[in-house]
Amino acid sequence: MTSHLPLPAARVRSTVLRLALRRIAIHSVAVTLSVLSCAVAFAANATTTSLAARSAESPTASVASGTVVTLTATVLAGSTPVTTGQVKFCDAAGASCVDNYLLGSAQLTSSGVANVRLRPSSGAHTYRAVFVGTAANNASVSSIANLQVTGVQATSTSLTQTGVAGNYTLAATVAGTGSANAPTGIVSFRDATNNNAVLATAPLGSASLAQAFATQVVYAAGTSPIASVTADFNNDGFSDVAIVNNRDNSVGILLGNGDGTFSAQIPYATGAGPSYVAVGDFNSDGNTDLTVVNSGSTTVSVLIGRGDGTFLAQATYATGNMPVFVTTADVDNDGILDLLVSNSLGSSVSVFLGKGDGTFNAQTAFPSGLGSLSIAIADFNADGITDLAVTNYLSNTVSVLIGKGAGAFSAPATYPVDSGPTPIIAADFNRDGIVDLAVTNYTANTLSILAGKGDGTFNTQVTYPTGTQPYAIAPADYNGDGIVDLAVANYVSDNVGLFFGKGDGTFATQVTYATGDGPTPVSTADFNGDGIADLVAGNYHANTLSILLGQLSTTATASAGGISPAGAGTHMVNASYGGDAIYAASTSNSVPLTAQSVVTALTASASPAVSKYGQQVVLTAVLSPYAAQSLSTDGELVTFGNGAQPLGTATLANGTATLNLTALPVGASSISASYPGDANFLASNSTSVSHTVSQPISSLSVAAQSLPLGTASAALTAQLTYSGTVAPSAPVSFTIDAGAAVTAACTGAASPLVCTASYPTGSLAAGAHTVSVSQSAAGVYAAASASAALTVVASDFTFTASGTTSQTITGGGTANFSFALSPGAIAYPGNISFAVTGLATGMTYTLAPTSVAMAAGPQTVSLAVQTVKLTSQADSAPVWMRRSGVAMASFLLPFCFLHRRRRNVRLLMLLCCGVLFTSALTGCGSGTPATVPSTSVTSTITVTATAAGYAIPHSSTVTLIVQ
Repeated sequence: MTSHLPLPAARVRSTVLRLALRRIAIHSVAVTLSVLSCAVAFAANATTTSLAARSAESPTASVASGTVVTLTATVLAGSTPVTTGQVKFCDAAGASCVDNYLLGSAQLTSSGVANVRLRPSSGAHTYRAVFVGTAANNASVSSIANLQVTGVQATSTSLTQTGVAGNYTLAATVAGTGSANAPTGIVSFRDATNNNAVLATAPLGSASLAQAFATQVVYAAGTSPIASVTADFNNDGFSDVAIVNNRDNSVGILLGNGDGTFSAQIPYATGAGPSYVAVGDFNSDGNTDLTVVNSGSTTVSVLIGRGDGTFLAQATYATGNMPVFVTTADVDNDGILDLLVSNSLGSSVSVFLGKGDGTFNAQTAFPSGLGSLSIAIADFNADGITDLAVTNYLSNTVSVLIGKGAGAFSAPATYPVDSGPTPIIAADFNRDGIVDLAVTNYTANTLSILAGKGDGTFNTQVTYPTGTQPYAIAPADYNGDGIVDLAVANYVSDNVGLFFGKGDGTFATQVTYATGDGPTPVSTADFNGDGIADLVAGNYHANTLSILLGQLSTTATASAGGISPAGAGTHMVNASYGGDAIYAASTSNSVPLTAQSVVTALTASASPAVSKYGQQVVLTAVLSPYAAQSLSTDGELVTFGNGAQPLGTATLANGTATLNLTALPVGASSISASYPGDANFLASNSTSVSHTVSQPISSLSVAAQSLPLGTASAALTAQLTYSGTVAPSAPVSFTIDAGAAVTAACTGAASPLVCTASYPTGSLAAGAHTVSVSQSAAGVYAAASASAALTVVASDFTFTASGTTSQTITGGGTANFSFALSPGAIAYPGNISFAVTGLATGMTYTLAPTSVAMAAGPQTVSLAVQTVKLTSQADSAPVWMRRSGVAMASFLLPFCFLHRRRRNVRLLMLLCCGVLFTSALTGCGSGTPATVPSTSVTSTITVTATAAGYAIPHSSTVTLIVQ
């Protein structure tokens, strides 16, 4: 099998992008269509394909193991040989000619034949050839060619025996190596002492398959090996290796010797900075040619093979900007291989259409994605036309370009993957006949699997962790189970990780195998002809190649019971495996067996050895042997006891009797079992085994807590922990101080249980209290109790004026003030009383409410202040006084104007005038009492709220101005 592989960076470049692209692993594998779906019909000539297996140029149906076989396909259009096109050679055991069942492909030569050479492993093989078809000639499929490969692989057989005289059990294990096939056939158990008389025969059962790689063998490469491919370059049927040496500007050829070893490399010049290599027959001469992409010189090289392992000097073709990957396929359906090159800085794929003579047309570029790297080729939408999948390193995507059938492709559709996608391969991982994709992500250290839908689209990725900086990927069936596996080269981890496929599209966790320093490419083929996939890894920093030969071993077992050699004394018994078409016969070691009466032995056990009270204990008695030839003890009874006390009986089944008990007493028990025997089996008693049932204990715990004063009820919680299998049955109750007990509800499926109760706490005073929890003794449990502190916290309160705090009114009116009273928590520290001070003389007030209960909650307190009127006292004289004043004034007025010459007469006149003025004023007064005149009175009124038993009162002050 050929596997194309990756590309790491040799050293730091002048730009970050160039560095990233130089350090990337790329891989591509073309996945072929199924045998029938490959036969795409075109409006062209009908063809027929025939297939023959040849050895030493002669047709054959049977060859010895290790023989190189040539599979030759002949394609005719009528009676005319078809000389252009590709033939795929398939293992007909597979439903489809893809992945593990695609053995190889070859171009038709001018004589109308295509050949592949291989060394099939031992066993029966069936092959089929598929002519893919071209625009001129329709596809066709050959009939099946059968091939039998003779020669056998070595086996070893080992024998073990169990039981006693009269009832032995023999087990023979056959181990085969060098093939994925399981040993089959019959094992005979023979009495060597009695002329190899056959005591019993048994078929080999299902085999177990184990895969591994031998320790790496290292070969020198050029400087900085960066990519590799496997193929048969000298037509000897052995797999060879081509390795790209990045810093040597060469491709090295290591010819395989057929036994897993290789000759020293022979280098061939390439362009500057070669980064990838692919193979194909570009001139249809039956020899394998090479193509190498040169990142440094922006070219792709073609080296025509001579068929003897050597190559002509390169011919080069210009590519896009910084090409990094090359692969081959027939993209225009003319039967001639074309080249496809990814241009990383050009973000494109270049198509070079082949001319069939080893030369190619100039490139046609198709957009692919940012930083395009690896290309996978397959038919993603089952239309018979080649499609492309391209990894885009800089955009962390995979682009799918659907082929149009004439060497052209549609615009890319992208799918996100993890960071740094590098190589990509196409294969059917879930065996649904639809092509899937696998991508290794260099910077994310993951493997992405994108399952195909069959219409050219893909599902979202599923990722698996890899080693550090995965560079390359090689698919094959590494463990021989017929399912595609993946080998990933982990550049920094210095190993190859193997992901074994499960056949449903998923993979097991990687198993790693050591390589050299900096593995970049990894390729697979069968290097030693044992039918097992091997690996070659290029070690970039070590300048070497690591060859890891795959190893498979299969083991199957045959067993027989009730064996009893006839006669007396000791007989030597062995196991003989007769072999099959793949594996050689082998005979085991001998074991001694003795024929005598059937003596039984009884073993008792109790599980567990220590249990909790009420826990189920399984008592087991094993009788050995329990059968001899056709005799059996099945259905007979075994009695279990605790000392002299019987515990019960149980029925033997295949030598085992079990009794389940949950009622063993607390303390130590001595368990034994007895078998009474019958006509064929002797009685036996077991030795006693000790079993202890532990005393269950329980405990309660409660945490300290606090709550605000006035809390109506508190949720109390305790934990009930117990060691038994069931909880104590007595109720759990809470008390606070000397209060009444409240029963708790306990919940939970196992220890510890949570016990809760609601306890009334509204009457608790502020301060320290004690909460207690208790449970009475019940059954095997003693009483339990616990206590903790409960603190009732009194919270401060607030008392503030609400609304206006200053009013001005007319005397005699009423002023109304409001105050807000609010507890700090649930309740006030005590019952609230009020005091009012600062009222002016004569003022009165009304307060509502006059007091507030401790639990009353927020309140609005209203203060109404009744004032007095501020007026003059004269205004309050009675009417008669006002009228008499006027009369008096009228009476005295004439006297005031009497003319007197004497001085006293003038004094009298002044007196008269004063009396008149006073009388006039008196006549104008009101009816209220007389007061001293005043303009206004200001009062600062303080309302004080005091909680009973609480040291901190709160006051609020308002101002009242009376005019």
